[in-house]
Amino acid sequence: MKFKLIVSILLLAIIAAGVWSGLAIVGSQQKDASQLKAEFLKGGDFQITNAESTFRLADLKGKVVLLYFGFTSCPDVCPTGLSVIKSTMSKLGDQADEVQALFVTLDPERDDAARLKEYLPFFDRRIVGLSGSQSELKAVAKQYGVYYKKVSSDSSSLGYSIDHSANYFVIDTTGSLAYVLDHSVSSAMLADVIRKTQ
Repeated sequence: MKFKLIVSILLLAIIAAGVWSGLAIVGSQQKDASQLKAEFLKGGDFQITNAESTFRLADLKGKVVLLYFGFTSCPDVCPTGLSVIKSTMSKLGDQADEVQALFVTLDPERDDAARLKEYLPFFDRRIVGLSGSQSELKAVAKQYGVYYKKVSSDSSSLGYSIDHSANYFVIDTTGSLAYVLDHSVSSAMLADVIRKTQ
């Protein structure tokens, strides 16, 4: 009898341990999916030069950076993303002073520095727009795993549009990529992630 009882207790302990570890693994995968994406990508420092100045990500060390790629002629995805950034900054309140939002254009032919300065304040005046040479932008997009491609478009006055992936990249105060969040994330979730990174 004692033997059967001991075996039963051991089996229950093994099953309980298996269930607990399985739940822990699933929970960590859900919790850290955005961190796992960040670890997979190179990320890191970059430099973009336009007619007015040279921007270096390294100059923002000490601040959390919220990085977003797009273009000003984008009909829906980019305005949605920028609206989420605006709402996120609002939710952060005074903590937003320690965050720098960056918008890197994937369409430097249309989006020069003047165009970005005109466009971005419609969403939030604190968003800094970056435009540079095709080679610089291509290098930065590659670092952050951003897909983009120029495609023909009859609805555009210049005859083309830009197909691109859409994510929010959260860079920590040391300049390292900490989180990559899907475009569908809410501003509340994005604000929470930024608070965790500060």
